[in-house]
Amino acid sequence: MLADRPEGAGVLDLFAGCGALGLEALSRGAAACVLVESSPDVLPTLRENVAALGLPGASVVAVDALEPHCYGAWAPYDLLLLDPPYRKGLGELALNAVAAGGLLASGGMAAMVHEAGGAPRAPAGWSVTRTRRHGDSAITLLEVPEGDE
Repeated sequence: MLADRPEGAGVLDLFAGCGALGLEALSRGAAACVLVESSPDVLPTLRENVAALGLPGASVVAVDALEPHCYGAWAPYDLLLLDPPYRKGLGELALNAVAAGGLLASGGMAAMVHEAGGAPRAPAGWSVTRTRRHGDSAITLLEVPEGDE
């Protein structure tokens, strides 16, 4: 769904978990990826995966995804990846935090994994461009228009 978006991009992976989304972006040519995860149960696996793959440009940040001031130093990002826990509203909260902080570049794109049946609302000034269902899950793409940040 993202086609060539990762090529040369600065990527932010919120709720990174084991790192699958961000590490995939790096393997597809992203210049750098900040993987944000706060769970002490998951962080060791994330760090092991980053080390095992040895992809340059990967940074693990152990903070809450809803605290953008903790990972915003590398902004603006070109691509935002989110795979938040379902049914907690954390995805929309994170989207709004990123938007409020101006952390996604003009023309940037966000891809959010969520429970099928309900696409996230776009933050003010952003637009939902596409949603694709995959079984019980879906992926929604959102975009910041050119000229906005």
